[in-house]
Order: sequence, then C-alpha cells, then structure tokens
Amino acid sequence: MNRYDSNIKMVKVGFHLLIVLLLLIMPQPFPEHPVQAFFRSRWYSIAPWLITFYILNVAWFVPSLLMRRRYVHFGIAALISTIAFPFLVKWTWQLFYAPSIVQSPFQGLPKMAVVPFMTLMTIGTGFELLVNWEKQRRVNEEIQKEKVTAELAFLKSQINPHFLFNSLNNIWSLVRAKSAKAEEAILMLSELLRYMLYKSDDQQVMLSEEIKHIENFVALQKLRISSKHKVLISMDKSGLNGLEAQIEPMVLIPFVENAFKHGLSYSGKSEILIGLRSSDSDHRELQFQVSNTIKSSGTSEEELDMIGSGIGLKNVKRRLQLLYNRNHQLQITHGPERFEVDLKLKL
Repeated sequence: MNRYDSNIKMVKVGFHLLIVLLLLIMPQPFPEHPVQAFFRSRWYSIAPWLITFYILNVAWFVPSLLMRRRYVHFGIAALISTIAFPFLVKWTWQLFYAPSIVQSPFQGLPKMAVVPFMTLMTIGTGFELLVNWEKQRRVNEEIQKEKVTAELAFLKSQINPHFLFNSLNNIWSLVRAKSAKAEEAILMLSELLRYMLYKSDDQQVMLSEEIKHIENFVALQKLRISSKHKVLISMDKSGLNGLEAQIEPMVLIPFVENAFKHGLSYSGKSEILIGLRSSDSDHRELQFQVSNTIKSSGTSEEELDMIGSGIGLKNVKRRLQLLYNRNHQLQITHGPERFEVDLKLKL
C-alpha cells in the first residue's frame, strides 16, 4: 500500500469514527420536554442500531453492491434496512422497558427515528462515493501519466538511432574524402553521444546544456562543408538576456537537424539561421527560431515535415504537446524558397 492509499484509509477510518462518536454524545442537547426527554433518555437504545446499520452500509452495501453496479441489490438492501430499523428500535424498547411505556404518546418515536437513520445512511453513502471518486480519479491520472511516459520514451527511442545514423553518414563522407577533419568529427560525435546517453532520459536539463548540444551538432555539420560552397550558418544566442532555466532534453535539436537536412545545398547558395532569445520581461519564455533555404524547389511540404525515415517534425510536435501542452506556441512557415520555425516555450 502506497502513501496515498494509506492516507485515504486513515481519512475514511477517522471520518467513520467521528460519526460514531457523534452518535454516542447525541442525547446531550435535547431540551426538557416529555416526549423529547424520553427520546433523550432512550437514545442509547437507538444509537447501537444506527451505528450497526451505518457500519453495515459503508462496509458492505456501498463497496460490495453500489460500487460494483449491483444497483438493484443495493436498493433492496437499503429498503429492507429502512423498514427493519424502526421495528428493531421498538423491539429494543419493549425488551428493556415496560410495554406500556412504548404506548402513546411515545408509540410514534421508532418511526421518527427513521429521519436520523436516513440522514446517516445518506452521509455514509455520499462520503464513500466521494472517496471512491477521488481514488478513481487518481488511478486514471496515474494511467494517463504512464501512457504519456511510455509514449515519450517511444518518441525518444526514435530520435537517437536516427540522429546517430545521420552523424555517422557525415563522418563517413569525411573519412572517404580523407579529410583531416574526420578525427575532430569523431570527437564531436562522442560529445553528442555522451549528452544523449546521460541527459536524454532526464526529465529536464539546464538550458545552457541543451544549447551547448546544439552548438556541438552545428559544429559537426560545419566540418563536412567545404569553403568553396556558398553556405551561411549562423547561430545567435545574444538575445537570451541571462535566461537560465530548465528545459526538456532533445526537444530543440530536431528542428536544427531538419534545417541541415533540407537546407544545405552544395550546388547553390544556402543559408541556415538559428536564433534564441528571451521573449518576455521576466525572462521565463524562450523563443527559438530556425530558418533555412530549401535546397530543391520541388521539395514537398510533406518531405520537409520529415527527418530521415519520417520521424522528425511530427515526432517533436507530439513531444511538445505532451510535455508543454498550453505552455508552447509553434509556428511553421513553408514558403517556396524558405522553411521557418518559430517556437515559444514557457520554462
């Protein structure tokens, strides 16, 4: 039993004990009137039956019948209890007191006792239903949380192999060209893999760590670009204005990877611009922008929405929805020559 279930059980036991205690001290406030005085003096012949039916209701009728949707059986049990209660009270009075004392003007008292009986049964049933609703809400919340966790784990498992595949392709091209940059690229890849291995499973990382990861990725991409190619790559983070918060790991890099995949062209001029800044006065909102030229005018929007084997932007959109929900705004603009991403995150 976890702490939550233990606390719920303690609350239930405490509430029911309080009801029993109130029933035992109930006779004290009755005023001095012949009928009411009699009712007060004979309360302890009523209270045991009230307590008995109350416990029977909360311990059996509600959990075993009502909670299991056996509504007819619960209704029959409630009806029988309501009918039996005044007869049991009258029988108790006749057993312990002279039969004549139960006659007029006191003969209606057992029936009058049905009012507190019904009130008590309603309170007990309502409380049990409320507790059950809260427990079910908690269970549903846990199930939803587990589903989200499983889905996020699946989305992350899609990112890492694909990221590694692209990076190895880049290094392979450097090795094939016998470039001196190949060794440097391997070192950079090891830094990227170290981050992915030790940080991607964390719930959150420092924003500075995520930016450093992006910078390493950009540096790795630059190694495979020859100086003869007309490629402009710019990463501007001057607009952060001291923003230092935490962010979900690996949530920004897919946009950058997508820009390099579809924005680099070795046959013409290409441009990739990356910008980060704080977009609100209290520096709690990050604005992340990525803009790239499209290397082929015939590239469809569907192709631009995919990274590699089809896991890219759709993947990260889903992650943003699960992790940030209403705390993010994502705008993607697909023009004839440029592809732009504008993401705002409340950190």
